[in-house]
Amino acid sequence: MVSAVALALALWLWPASGVRSKPARAIARTRRPVALRRGRVLFGAVILGVGTGAVVGPVVGTATALLSATLGLLAAAELRRRRVRVEVAALLAALRTLAREVRAGAQPVAAIAATATSHRDAGPALHTLTTAVTSGRLPVGAQSPPAGPDVVSATAERLVVGWALSARHGVPWATLIDATVADLADRVRTDTARAAQVAGPRVSGYVLAVLPALGLLLGAGMGADPVHVLLDTAVGNLLLLLGSTLTCAGLAWTARIVRT
Repeated sequence: MVSAVALALALWLWPASGVRSKPARAIARTRRPVALRRGRVLFGAVILGVGTGAVVGPVVGTATALLSATLGLLAAAELRRRRVRVEVAALLAALRTLAREVRAGAQPVAAIAATATSHRDAGPALHTLTTAVTSGRLPVGAQSPPAGPDVVSATAERLVVGWALSARHGVPWATLIDATVADLADRVRTDTARAAQVAGPRVSGYVLAVLPALGLLLGAGMGADPVHVLLDTAVGNLLLLLGSTLTCAGLAWTARIVRT
């Protein structure tokens, strides 16, 4: 089990190949903390499982590692989604300010600096844009916006591409920023509506995941001693491992369904 998790962690953190432009490398740096957090969660789950297995037994340790890894990854993903929503709201306000500055006749560098001063919580997007504009180097292949790892990074790359089109072909940058703002605002509305729609199924999935634990409590209250069966018998160990695996799979599948 430890070897499998270590191999999965190594593949997860394996760096992507290929040559990237400076803006793309700046965006890629935002992925690293996410991968590191996932790695720490998996590492902590392995340590917890090994410690539990040394005290109680390997089957219980494996089940503990599975459950802790699943719950930790789901919690980390939920925290990241909340953080991204906050960053998107801040970025949306910053882009509206940037569009006003550019429309008023400010130079790109001055407009970005003024926007960054007014919106310090706009996330890494303005930093990526500032790096691209102040370097004076247009990104290669800027005909279409590349896809980023999340909406904030994708918006940052789209802004860089818009600035490149403006510098090369004279396209009004304010118009491109307005289009980005409209697209981002529409995406925020869509994500908010979707989150409200999947709130019920998400809660139902969590309730179903807790039912086995409630069944153990009910059995203990009736004098059946299910904990002894699970921990001290071969059939119970097998059922414990199978139940933990199915519970983790159900939680992961529920999380995947409500994200799509």
